[in-house]
Amino acid sequence: MPILLAIEKDSASFHVYDRRVGDSLLSFRIPADQDLLVDENTNSSWTMDGLCFDGVLKEKDWRRSSLIMNFGIHGATFTKPER
Repeated sequence: MPILLAIEKDSASFHVYDRRVGDSLLSFRIPADQDLLVDENTNSSWTMDGLCFDGVLKEKDWRRSSLIMNFGIHGATFTKPER
């Protein structure tokens, strides 16, 4: 499974996503000083929480990997997303 590891600006919170949406394999860049991801193939904009809010994939969302880890100043939290 091709994954994306997205690290937020706080350098402590991160998300792991399956990069496949439908039949497409997404490839991302992070614009300078922004908390969003842009798919280089479709120019669609995504939140760090995995929702597309602009572009041809608008309102699509990623399948999260089976394990999400958030690490903050108070320790690590592991969650298994609902399917």
